[in-house]
This record gives sequence, C-alpha cells and structure tokens, in this order.
Amino acid sequence: MDKIQKFLAKLSAKERELVAVLIKRAICGQLNGLDVKKLKGFKGLYRIREGKIRVVFEKSVLGNKVVNVDFRGRVYVGL
Repeated sequence: MDKIQKFLAKLSAKERELVAVLIKRAICGQLNGLDVKKLKGFKGLYRIREGKIRVVFEKSVLGNKVVNVDFRGRVYVGL
C-alpha cells in the first residue's frame, strides 16, 4: 500500500470523498475554482489546498500526476 492510500484510509468518509474529487480534478486538469499554487523551488510542482489537506501534483506535457496527498505539515517532507 503506498503512502497516498495509507493517508486516505485514515480519513473519514466525507474527507476521503473530498480528496478523491480533488485528485480526479488535478489529473484531468479541471483546476478552476480551486486554490492552486506553484511550489517555489520545485520545477513543475503545484499544490491544491482544501482546509488542512494538500494535494501536490506535477504538471507535464503528457498530463498531471499526483505526487503526494497529506496534511499541511507533512505533505512537503520528502519532495
């Protein structure tokens, strides 16, 4: 089980559903209306913020790829 799946298992059903929607929108590129910001010091990495939860994804020509999902204090460790 990877770290994203472990994180999702710890969440409540409502939070899990919210994160699933954020991940789908990040992969599809439907970022309108979301709090998206480019991460300084990282080439092509962006984050979506929803409360205390962060979804970090990488933009590329081939499409977006989710790199990490976690709470605010731990999501940037190890990038």
